[in-house]
Order: sequence, then C-alpha cells, then structure tokens
Amino acid sequence: MKEIFIKTQKTARIFSKNSENKEATEVVIALHGYAQLASFFIQKFDFLSTTKTPVYAPEGLSKFYWNGMNGRVVASWMTKEDRKNEIEDQKHFLNKVIETIRENHPFAKITVLGFSQGSAIACRWIASSKTDINRLIIWAGDIPEDVLQDTYFHRIPIQLVFGVSDQFISQELANRRIQLYKEAGFQIEVIRYSGEHKIYPEVLKTLFKHDSSFS
Repeated sequence: MKEIFIKTQKTARIFSKNSENKEATEVVIALHGYAQLASFFIQKFDFLSTTKTPVYAPEGLSKFYWNGMNGRVVASWMTKEDRKNEIEDQKHFLNKVIETIRENHPFAKITVLGFSQGSAIACRWIASSKTDINRLIIWAGDIPEDVLQDTYFHRIPIQLVFGVSDQFISQELANRRIQLYKEAGFQIEVIRYSGEHKIYPEVLKTLFKHDSSFS
C-alpha cells in the first residue's frame, strides 16, 4: 500500500469580537480545546467588550458529531493520525490568522491563550513560525516536548493556569511540568485556581487586569 498526500484548499473559520477597534493596544487569540467550537469558546471573553479588546477565536480544522452520527457538532485540532501534516496545516492557518490581525490592529500587542488541546497547538505554532507575540497563556495544557528546546520560544512570558481539581492533570503532574519548564529556561508565572478542567470567568478576568506585568 502506498500513501499519497495531496495539498488542497480548505475554508477555515475564525470568530471575532471587537475587531472593529483599529486602535487596540492588545489583541487576544483564543484557541479552544478538544470537542469545542470557537463560536462558543469566544463567549468566555465577553467581559473584554468593556475595554473593546479585540478577540479572535480560530476553529480547529476537523469537525465531527459528538454523539454518533447526529447531535452536537464539535471541532478538534488534530489526532495522532497523520500528525505531521495536521501540524503543518494548523501552522499555515494560524499564520493567516495573525496576518489578518496585524493588518487590522497594527499597534496591538498579542496575547495567545490556549486551552487544553489548544495549548499544544499554540506552542507548536509559535515555535515553528517564530510568531512574534507578547504573552502566552497555557490553561489546563502543556508545552510539547518538541518545543522545550526551542530558544525563540524561551523569550515569551508564559502564564500557566492549572485547576487544583483538574480531572486530567493531577497536582503531581502539574508540579512536574512546572519544574520541567523552569529547568528548560522558560519565563513562567504559575496560577492555580479552585476548579476542574475548564475555564472559569472569574479566573480568566484576573489575567486581563491593566496592572498585569504581561500587558
């Protein structure tokens, strides 16, 4: 059996809020987790409408039915199947996203937030494309091993956000990851919250206070 690869055109979706604010000083790129949709994920950032901070939520390139062959449709960024090409497709897509953002908001600093699966997507994209961003928020996720030695990635301030009751990331695992990242030389601030593997609005809001050292 021979495996054949064909490059093809695909239409991807991005949802945005406050994108009309051309004078914005900060823009947020929000990457959702596994089995989510960007249209719902972006609603978690509604509180930024008060400051007119633009938010862009790209959507994973693979959609599927969550319950068999019908019901709710969700999206995923990748699977273990044909992983290398999926990573390249994501990189191309996200490069187009940030090109659009820089055209719309030429004076803005860029914050990237990756939740769960979206964290690894963010890390690989930033490292492979040498994307110039100002802050990375990794929420309930991790930095992939293939990024750990990337020296460009080390210059970016990173906020690690972990829930103390996360059903997928134990405190022991979180502590091991934190130690690994520090030994690798990353600029890390650790934020723990009382909750599970999901985004809590009250915690999210604290990451966007004007007095943040990352803003």
